[in-house]
Amino acid sequence: MNPIKFTKIRIDNIEILFKEGANYIIGNSNTGKTTIFNCMRYVLGLTKELKHKNINQVEISISVKNQAMTFSRENDSPALTISTNDKVERYRALSTELNNFFNAILEPNFLYESALESSLKILDFCFLPEAFQINRKANWDAVRLICGFNISMLASVEKDITTLGSEVLKNRQIENAVNAFTKKLIEDSKNQNTSDLELIIGNTKQNFFEEHRSKEDLLFNVTMKLEEFKTKSNSQLTKKLSEFEHSYLNLMSLADINDQDFSTIEQLIIERKSSHGMERISKLILSLAIAHVSGDNQKTYNHPMFLINDHTSSGIFPSLNHTIRPTIAEAISRTPELQYIEFTYNENISLSDVVIDLNKEGF
Repeated sequence: MNPIKFTKIRIDNIEILFKEGANYIIGNSNTGKTTIFNCMRYVLGLTKELKHKNINQVEISISVKNQAMTFSRENDSPALTISTNDKVERYRALSTELNNFFNAILEPNFLYESALESSLKILDFCFLPEAFQINRKANWDAVRLICGFNISMLASVEKDITTLGSEVLKNRQIENAVNAFTKKLIEDSKNQNTSDLELIIGNTKQNFFEEHRSKEDLLFNVTMKLEEFKTKSNSQLTKKLSEFEHSYLNLMSLADINDQDFSTIEQLIIERKSSHGMERISKLILSLAIAHVSGDNQKTYNHPMFLINDHTSSGIFPSLNHTIRPTIAEAISRTPELQYIEFTYNENISLSDVVIDLNKEGF
């Protein structure tokens, strides 16, 4: 997948410039950090509404494969405008058409074709909100999509096979009823002058049910293809998830967090039962781990190589302050392809990485 690089965001008259690597937006409570975070998701079309009614318009500039483009969206608008060179396009938020646009520019790689798959889910996974609203199914879907697993295609094929299977079953029931009827008809006609009746009925039945036979053959063939598809897809997924898990455990150890509340990445994402704070920290570290593995293998993983973090992670467990911040810095240094944007009240940040201090400049 091609990476996205954010260059700037304009919210009404406020403009923030972004650079490669780490970008920190500093501010105390109620200074506008989460407002900016929500505006970024809103202008990209990842949400339908912007709850901050004092905002009039949001613009964000990005670059994909050295091609600059600007997204703009007015508050309370169901659609956004995308400007690329002299071309202007308009899409509804969260629409199939918008997803197709992102698929076209990001060029995700899947085991099979990618037209049905969702780049929007992948992009949304890269936004870590402050509010505790972890959607485990959405996260699991996104991780599998990052691995190149065809979620939508698999669901579509399974649905088609279920429909075909129901039709084949119905056809068999019809055939059984017709067989019973013709058997009785032949038995009742034995004492009449109907020497060719059995042959005529047999030929008629064969022609009538020929299409049904072809559907049974089709059901068998596509079911076999589906099993082959599942086996190959799950094998690739297992391999890639193990790479994520290795990177995740490495970063958790670096952060001095001994958290063994899972046995697989799947359980970590969709079955975790630990505290909200630890779940948020593990989501951040897992996201950094996934970005690191994806950065080394951009042709085989679908990651846009950005993370936008509104977790204010250092405030969740103050006792971990001295390990979380260095772990984030280490993860970023290991992944030079990653653009990391964090909203935090922590002022112990290198000035070269601070893109705006809302305590001083206001919003």
